[in-house]
Amino acid sequence: MKITEEKLLEYLSKALVCVAVIVIGYIITRLVIGLLRKILNKSRMDGTAEGFVLSVLKVIFYFIVAVTALGTIGVNVASLITALGAAALTAGLALQDLLKNVVSGLVILINKPFVSGNILDFEGVKGTVEEINIFSTTVHTLDNKLVTIPNSRLTSNNVVNCTMVEQRRVDCTFSVSYDDDIDKVREIILNLMATNAVSYTHLTLPTICSV
Repeated sequence: MKITEEKLLEYLSKALVCVAVIVIGYIITRLVIGLLRKILNKSRMDGTAEGFVLSVLKVIFYFIVAVTALGTIGVNVASLITALGAAALTAGLALQDLLKNVVSGLVILINKPFVSGNILDFEGVKGTVEEINIFSTTVHTLDNKLVTIPNSRLTSNNVVNCTMVEQRRVDCTFSVSYDDDIDKVREIILNLMATNAVSYTHLTLPTICSV
């Protein structure tokens, strides 16, 4: 098969247009991502959420550039998009639990119902939040265990954040003998609270039980 000069010029022109689309698309993508990064930095979004959002947007922009570039050289873009859409739908159905955790992770990182260092009480798990990522949250429990909780469970159930307010009520019951000095018991409790840097506004005398 002989390639005529006209065909060769046509192929070269299409190739040049394709390269131009890729280069210009790459530059525009970099500029847009840089602008969005500055905007997100000003919004004080969590670093993990910011990185994830920018990565997703970057993939979308590069996909648009790639499809546009392929269209300039005669590729059937409609068929390509249909095939990729079907593949994405199949993958989404297979990975729906994973996607739920990703979406829930973004919700947590953006809305910040809790942050690292907060004390959570969730379905019998109580401890300090060690790490929040896109897929799960790690809690360091009071008995020195690391518990990993899928983010989708945290957004679909009630979570108690024990550090969102400066003061909260704690009920403690102590058993003392009838012969013990209640004022002395009260003094000991107050000293323990002061030693452990616990602030309080009201202290009710402990319930007295016979021993």
